[in-house]
Amino acid sequence: MKKLLHLLLIVSLVFSYAVIPTSSAKAEGMDDLIISEYVEGSGFNKALEIYNGTGEDVDLSAYTLELYSNGSVESSRMESLTGTLASGDVYVVSDSQAGEEIQSVTDLTSSVTSFNGDDVLVLKNENGVTRTALDR
Repeated sequence: MKKLLHLLLIVSLVFSYAVIPTSSAKAEGMDDLIISEYVEGSGFNKALEIYNGTGEDVDLSAYTLELYSNGSVESSRMESLTGTLASGDVYVVSDSQAGEEIQSVTDLTSSVTSFNGDDVLVLKNENGVTRTALDR
């Protein structure tokens, strides 16, 4: 069962890379980064993917990821991002103890990925625009 879960995680991450456009052209309706995928596997096998479809390179230092645990209105964890995300590219954040399959595509390890079914994960830029990944 564990091998099947790992295989499904790999296929999910690989498939997400295959379906996202990789040109530098702006994706229709995309004015900001989005959380394009998240993986909520067993244990520490958790990850999320941020996609840049804006048509331009984006300075990640203007962004934070915030985790709101168990329905709280206060952020329980926050991660400030750094670097530049090229147009058409993705940035993957995972737990530092995630499996090798996830770690092989990870750009940043962070405890902000300690989410579960009743948590909300938000990508926020300094202009106040937010994108929600998990909102159950």
